[in-house]
Amino acid sequence: MAAPSSPLLRHLLRVTAYIGMTLVVYWANDHTPPDIRLGILYVVPGVLVTWTDGLALGLGFAALTILLREVVAWEQLPQGTPTLWRVVNAASYVVVTDARGVRYSHPNPALIGKPVDENPASVLAGQTWVGVQRGTLGISARGKAPIFYQGQVIGMVSVGENATALVMLT
Repeated sequence: MAAPSSPLLRHLLRVTAYIGMTLVVYWANDHTPPDIRLGILYVVPGVLVTWTDGLALGLGFAALTILLREVVAWEQLPQGTPTLWRVVNAASYVVVTDARGVRYSHPNPALIGKPVDENPASVLAGQTWVGVQRGTLGISARGKAPIFYQGQVIGMVSVGENATALVMLT
């Protein structure tokens, strides 16, 4: 089969292939366990567009894929998260617990109402914690802080960003 002779048709076929590749990357990421996801794969379609079609189209394509990633991330926030928190907080997740460490929110609705896996004693005693841990969503960089009401700890909040790709690349 001969290659299309029209430059416009060739360009449209390439862009269609780039979009298809991007959708495959997103689909594969969505169906891959969190602890083995490679976030770096998101840049492959943008680099390929830049290499074959120039910087301007590559940057435009990268901007569109970033927008797609934000839409996907928006959908992964815990159900019932207020819109303001969704916009201001670009974290991978926000988990809120009561004073016993039982979850009020979680990206996986099946875990709401269940205790956190990590020992929450120091945070529920009033201390903050920042670090990298493995949890139900895989490895993430996270910060935890107690929630106070009238001087008493009534729960805690854990906010994190999945760090699997960073850990795998180091």
